[in-house]
Amino acid sequence: MDDNNPLKRATPVPLHSSQVPSQPRAQVRSIPDYCQFLSTLRTDLEDHIKSTASTVEHNNIMPRPSLSELIARNRVYEPSHTPFPTFAEIKASGTPGPRVLVVTCADPRCEPYQFLNIAPFDAIAIRCIGGRVEPQIPGILAVDTLFNFEEIAVIHHTDCGATMFTKQDVSRVIKTRAPARADEIDKLEFGDFKDLAGSVKDDLKILRGNPYLSKQLREHAHGYVFDIKTGEVFNVEV
Repeated sequence: MDDNNPLKRATPVPLHSSQVPSQPRAQVRSIPDYCQFLSTLRTDLEDHIKSTASTVEHNNIMPRPSLSELIARNRVYEPSHTPFPTFAEIKASGTPGPRVLVVTCADPRCEPYQFLNIAPFDAIAIRCIGGRVEPQIPGILAVDTLFNFEEIAVIHHTDCGATMFTKQDVSRVIKTRAPARADEIDKLEFGDFKDLAGSVKDDLKILRGNPYLSKQLREHAHGYVFDIKTGEVFNVEV
């Protein structure tokens, strides 16, 4: 693996014993304070999520929340919210922009800010079903105009849900909803795959062959697989 690639040095985020705060936090008045706040808040939330997950596993009776319940949680969160800096404030502070763009899966077990130990402004992650890059090309191009990334990483993961459905399965269901649009449905792609390493290689070929991406990103596109059991991120070569 390339010794200069920052992703090689990724380690899991350590969990601490702090609890989710019940009292409002003081207003953050500087970018460094904001970065420290986000790091602390992330640790707090990880502890809360871990505790909640343990309770669910222990009781095996707690239902998943509805949308209205999730929105209600925002009312609890809101008093402790610290305003995020605007782009103008970030630029004025002299804080350097992220160098790395990560494209990975939306699966909650595949949390790049955790398994790559990403601090605020270290990197930006785009998350989608399967972590497939082709549907995300417009977004990649757009965000790159803001940050001029130096490297891009495609990270898929073990036990991905995209290996558990097929184009035929999804198309069959959709056609029952819109049978008159069967021809259009047949042209849709849903990001499914069976070969994990092969899917990463396919996505790297798409990135390296895209004429709209900067030469810098095309030449510095890297592929990885995250193991959800061991926490290891290992390299995939084309």
